[in-house]
Amino acid sequence: MSVLTGESNSIREYIRKPIIPVLLCYLATVLSMGWNLRGSVLGGVSDADASNVWIPLAQNVLDGATLYLDPTAVDNKPPLWEYVIILGSHFNAAIFAMFATVAVGNILIIYGAYRLSSRITERPWISIVAAVVTMLILFKTGVGIQNKSLPAGLAIMSLVSRKPGRSGILYGLAIMFAQQTILGFPALLYQEWNRSSSTRSLLRSILGVCSVIIVSFLSVGIFFGIKAIPASIYWTFGSALEYVVGTPYPDSALVSFIDSGIITGPAQWTQNMRKVVTPLLYPIICSAGGLYVYLAGFLTLSHNGRQTAKVVLLFTGLLSLIFIIASWPHYWNLIAGPMGIASSLFVFGIVQRLE
Repeated sequence: MSVLTGESNSIREYIRKPIIPVLLCYLATVLSMGWNLRGSVLGGVSDADASNVWIPLAQNVLDGATLYLDPTAVDNKPPLWEYVIILGSHFNAAIFAMFATVAVGNILIIYGAYRLSSRITERPWISIVAAVVTMLILFKTGVGIQNKSLPAGLAIMSLVSRKPGRSGILYGLAIMFAQQTILGFPALLYQEWNRSSSTRSLLRSILGVCSVIIVSFLSVGIFFGIKAIPASIYWTFGSALEYVVGTPYPDSALVSFIDSGIITGPAQWTQNMRKVVTPLLYPIICSAGGLYVYLAGFLTLSHNGRQTAKVVLLFTGLLSLIFIIASWPHYWNLIAGPMGIASSLFVFGIVQRLE
């Protein structure tokens, strides 16, 4: 009888969790992707990168150009993102393939924000705030064709995972879809060290990341020849400094540098940032409020909650360095989840004061 009672209680606890509201957030996000996809298919591709770089590059590769080597097949994106477009183009579904990665990425971001907020506050209903705010941010920054949603989702899910090897693999995948996510990798290492203070766990995470990166670059050699491997490494990581300081890209018929960084084009950077910040003003204020109540010590958190909050804070700070490069709207996808989490902490602080 006690066993049956225990099972009944566990079922009740599961039902009490706000699964339905979270799933509605996912559904709303996916529907927004579908509507955006419909407009793009009927009206043509409006995204500059997709229409001017990625789709022509994929077609050139399918026509025989060597990825990362031929001027008509050069792009500063990692191999896994290029494979998505090339594979999609092979089936005449490049737009669908890109939007599918965005939709999946946004779902992972929302789910990751919900899970991490639950881990911090230990109140699933409070964590609905994290899911909703994250969704609202993504409606503004993450519904177009871009390569930041999926890696952002993979990166935040690596923090959710409790297995070091799996966390490393997820983060390695994130880096191979958008190399800028490597900025937040120290936060994962910090989390793994805090969990167990075990060198073995740390090495498992590093091994997971490195294995994905190595396999990704080796696959370029398998598909396009050995000479394409150093070229793929250069365009994925080596060209980053040129992007920051404004050196024009060599040997590329597709990629051109745009003076939009805080160093290379501060006026354009400020203008772009103002355009993004204005519609995100309320989420930014809520996030700032959450950061304040956390740093000021107004929150009562468990030891696990405090440790998770530290990881999220470090993760956000490191990824925010990407704004040195540019202030494009889709860069905010990388911190949309942490902003949602911070907003939930703001609400959590208010709830704790009222209790």
